Amino acid sequence: MNYRIVRRQGSHRTLVSEEYPRLLFALHDHRTIPPGLVRKILEKDVGPDTSMSR
Repeated sequence: MNYRIVRRQGSHRTLVSEEYPRLLFALHDHRTIPPGLVRKILEKDVGPDTSMSR
């Protein structure tokens, strides 16, 4: 999906892609985001084509 981090402020990250909408989320050290949650975020914010998230 070619996202890259363009801004970091505390635990928050802003990611951009030329093909997809901007994403903003919080990262917390030592915590893993479950794959199902990642898929839900991508479906909600990026769109229904999440074939690359599988």
